[in-house]
Amino acid sequence: MPRIRPFVHEDITQVASLHRRVFDVGGKAERELISKKLIESYTRYFDNIILDNPWRDSTISSLVYENESGRITGFLGVMPRQMMMDGRSISVALSSQFVVEQESRSSGVGIRLLQAFLAGPQELSLTDEANHTSRRLWEALGGTTALAYSFNWTRLLRPSEYVASQIQRLIPFAPVSALTRPFVRGIDRILVKKYPQRFQQIMPNLIEKELTIDLFLENYQGLIDGRRLQPEYDMQSLQWLSNVISHNKELGSLRKVALYKQNNDLAGWYMYLLKPGGKSSLIQLLAKKNVASEVLDHLFHDALLHGSNAITGRLDPQHSLILAEKYCTFACGTPWMLIHSHNKDLIQSICLGEALLTGLEGEFCMRFVPYS
Repeated sequence: MPRIRPFVHEDITQVASLHRRVFDVGGKAERELISKKLIESYTRYFDNIILDNPWRDSTISSLVYENESGRITGFLGVMPRQMMMDGRSISVALSSQFVVEQESRSSGVGIRLLQAFLAGPQELSLTDEANHTSRRLWEALGGTTALAYSFNWTRLLRPSEYVASQIQRLIPFAPVSALTRPFVRGIDRILVKKYPQRFQQIMPNLIEKELTIDLFLENYQGLIDGRRLQPEYDMQSLQWLSNVISHNKELGSLRKVALYKQNNDLAGWYMYLLKPGGKSSLIQLLAKKNVASEVLDHLFHDALLHGSNAITGRLDPQHSLILAEKYCTFACGTPWMLIHSHNKDLIQSICLGEALLTGLEGEFCMRFVPYS
């Protein structure tokens, strides 16, 4: 009989093949046969991220769907997490890599997998890189779209260079990029002079130090500003997250910066994936309220100094007004943040923007990087 059961190590080859086919990982050259190098990447990914993360819990596991012949036709990756709600520890389950083979979608395999996941023992279920189809499915099963956390912002640092890089992604022709770069940068210099408020990056008077794990753990509670829902961290989980995110070289190199005022008081910190010549990605920014604007300015200046033409991040509702004042652009949805819980107070707190949900808590750390 068809069944849904926990994902185990022995399923990796089947799930890897399913994932590769549906998402066309590896391209045309590998559509017929998964290569040894790619299966090694999948094996490391499923072992390290799905089966052996620091929060592993036998009661909250990833799921597979087996058809009548025992073949896996659906998979839903799940990572347990621990958070605090009003000082009380709660179990959280983060879903990712939701994949169902094309031929099985009409028979409701995806719905059954998601139903099984949402019926788990966790108090809060979430996913934060969902598409429109997943959003409609979650809402049909009682889930909620967390609009406050479904916005992403972008700050242009070199606007003309950013536009040129986006065009080059559509029409990849490196010689054209090299020839036009001086012209494009000349336009950016003109824009900075003409519209300094929009495009000039000012370095604030803050002292920069390395953000270590010890520093994070010692000062985290002092920067979260009484948020009702907050993640729980320890040395092991932070080190694991740092290693996983640093491994994703496609998005950039990890920078972790702590900032102090002149009197040596901690102002805040940020961590982001730096991509010279491209768009950098913010993972987390925490700051005391009275210096949040300066911490953001330091982030923008740092990204510009190291060669980025733009930086983007998920909207933290508590920073929305400051980001708007700094002429950031906003886009909503795709990805969507979706949540599910029988605790209505918990759902309301997230929808009101009272949670700390950054790149450290989402699917960012569960992305599959081929050939890594």
